[in-house]
Amino acid sequence: MFRNIGKKIKTLAVVCTIIGIIASVIVGVILLSQGIMMGLAVIVGGIIVFWIGSWYTYAFGELVDNSAIIAAAVKGSGGSSKQQRLEQLNKLKADGIITEQEYQDKLKELN
Repeated sequence: MFRNIGKKIKTLAVVCTIIGIIASVIVGVILLSQGIMMGLAVIVGGIIVFWIGSWYTYAFGELVDNSAIIAAAVKGSGGSSKQQRLEQLNKLKADGIITEQEYQDKLKELN
């Protein structure tokens, strides 16, 4: 249930966005069919709000995923040789998981 929670958060973001967009379109069409021109604003506004709102939830899921990757890498480097830790550090940087500044700081710690 709590394994791979980052992926589940990202899936939730996608599902909620799809449901929200569909609901906005349905409500907008109902309003338009009753002659209420605000229905057009509900359609356009709902699509934009749900789409942009999903970015935050999806980004949080990405953070959780990346944190798990970093934690596993750090945990795995506890008894590793200096060369293995350097390879892991280079991989984290190449994958974009750590910034250049974090990379440089960790290089200093290795030396």
